[in-house]
Amino acid sequence: MSTQTSATFNKFSSPPLFSDKFFFTGHGETQVKPDFLLGKVVCLLYGASWSPPFMEFLEIFKSFYHELEMEEAPIEVIYISFDKSGEEMKNLGKTFPKQWVSVPHGSNMINYLKLKYGVVVIPKVVVVKDNGPSLRTKA
Repeated sequence: MSTQTSATFNKFSSPPLFSDKFFFTGHGETQVKPDFLLGKVVCLLYGASWSPPFMEFLEIFKSFYHELEMEEAPIEVIYISFDKSGEEMKNLGKTFPKQWVSVPHGSNMINYLKLKYGVVVIPKVVVVKDNGPSLRTKA
């Protein structure tokens, strides 16, 4: 087996970046495992409900997402919260498309993803492959 082949994921494995994690649906009601990320481009959407620039950007980003969805593009969105409370995050999540997920509020994964991709201001979108390497951090 070549190195390239062994680094490729089969349909039964989880992406290493998210393999031991779970997410909540955009509406905050259901936990989901990361298997749905396999083979897709993942947009890490950093923001907060208290940020007017993020709220303005969010509407533009949702339109962009819906255009890609209509074209059946293999894309997923994970919301990374800068919200001050889980309740703020949950309320904002109710405005997201149902397919979007979020990292649970207060999770160590939030700080890890902020540091990993150098996120210090919002709004910010980091586009990654399903296994974690960044494709674009200047979005």
